[in-house]
Formats: sequence, structure tokens, C-alpha cells
Amino acid sequence: MFPISDSDLKTRSRPFVNVTLIALCFAVFIYELTSGESQRLIFFYQFGLIPKEVAHSWDALWLQTGPDTFVDIASPIPNWATMFTSMFMHGGWMHFGGNMLFLWVFGDNIEDRFGHFRYLLFYLAAGLAAVWLQIAVDTTSTVPTIGASGAIAGVLGAYILLFPYSRIRTAVIFIFFITIIRIPAIVLLGFWFLLQFFSGLGSLGPSSQTGGVAYWAHIGGQARHQPKYLAKRASRRACGRALTCHSTGGAGGFSCHCFFHICTEGRPKWLLRSYTERN
Repeated sequence: MFPISDSDLKTRSRPFVNVTLIALCFAVFIYELTSGESQRLIFFYQFGLIPKEVAHSWDALWLQTGPDTFVDIASPIPNWATMFTSMFMHGGWMHFGGNMLFLWVFGDNIEDRFGHFRYLLFYLAAGLAAVWLQIAVDTTSTVPTIGASGAIAGVLGAYILLFPYSRIRTAVIFIFFITIIRIPAIVLLGFWFLLQFFSGLGSLGPSSQTGGVAYWAHIGGQARHQPKYLAKRASRRACGRALTCHSTGGAGGFSCHCFFHICTEGRPKWLLRSYTERN
């Protein structure tokens, strides 16, 4: 299933922060594509998050790529800074495309509700929460973790809390059968979250060192925003304005983490119709 749009919801402002985040990820991905394989490998180690570096103040300096071959992978930035740089890196086309699709479809409405600056802080905080959960799963891992998925999972978590019944136009593909249907966000994103949770359980154990999708980063990004006061604050902003204007996998051995209730409860239905007509 691939989300296409959430045309039920209208935004009042241009999501320039969301677009900028996508553009930055795109620029970094183009750099990765134009780099040679060895240079891309070094880039992942230098700017991707290595749990052991952050958890144990350990530095990865050299990587053995052959019997007698070593390459310098010392990071030019502090270890803590890789928690941020890793959010803009991706391990392949599916990883990048899936992440950017979800961010494009769902991010603009969250930015509209929270405001531009608060949305940026929200996004980064979700990414950091995802990083720390991934580190906690295995503090001794030396496998780089890259991707915006943890931050995007936080955006999806906020969306499912604020707009659970928004109908998402979704492309459903089954072998040669393709159709477009509308699925409530709580169903589509709830299914995605459960998939990450059970995949995360399956990734625990000795095999977790071999790389792959950082499912626990996905879960951490969403769990970061489950305390409902965040959603309530956003809902109060939306409801307050309603009174005046409107309502409401891993590649190459790397750990790549891939890839709300419209505020009308207790309010007359005409208020929502009026909002829709004015927009």
C-alpha cells in the first residue's frame, strides 16, 4: 500500500519546512548516488550514527575492506552530531522513496498545525528519540544507522493522533492488480506501526548486528509523541482557531531505517462544513 494524498484536509500555510527537509534529503541522496562505492561506504561510516560511538564514547577510525586493506573512516564531526546528520542519509532508492513519499503526504498537515518552527523542533526531537531507542537496543553495535524514518515515524504518530479518521487516498498493489482506495489514517498508519513493532521484535537477537532496517528507530519516533499532551496542545490550537476561522532495509551491511481526530468532537457539524467551504 502506498499513500498518495490526504485531500480531505486543507492547509492554511505553505509547508516550506517540510519541503526543505525533503530537499535536503534529496541533495544528500544525489551525493550518495554520484559517489563511488568505496566513497559511499566511508560517507556512511563518517556521518551515519554508530551506536557504540555515542553510548560508549568510542571512535571508529579504520575499516578493513580487504585482507590487508584499511580505509580511514574517522568522522570529521563530533559523535553526537551524527545523530542529526544520519537523519538525512538513505541506503537506496526504496529507502529514500518510501520515506519521502510518507513525509510529503503527511508532513504538511502537521507543520500547518504546529507552526513552522515548532514542526522543525518536533521533527528533530522525533528523530533523536528514534536514535536513542535504536542505541538502547544494542549499545555495542558498530553498524551505521542512517535514514529519516525515525523522524518521519514521529510525524506519522502525530498525524494518527490528530487526524485518525482522515481518509488517505492509497494505491493498493497486489501482483498485477492495482486500485486506488480511501483508507482511514488510523487503519493505514496503525497497520504500519504494528508491522514495525513485530518486525522489531523479530530483529532482536544475535542477527541484529548484521544490519537491515532499524525497526526500533521507527517505533521510537512514534513513541516519542504518544504522550497525549503534545496532541492536545496541537488540538487546542486548532480548536481555538475554529472559533474564529476554522476547525480542526538495509543495503550493503548497513542498518538503514527506511522508509490525529479532526477537532470537531463536541462541536456542531456546520462548523466543519463552514470551514470546508471557506477553504
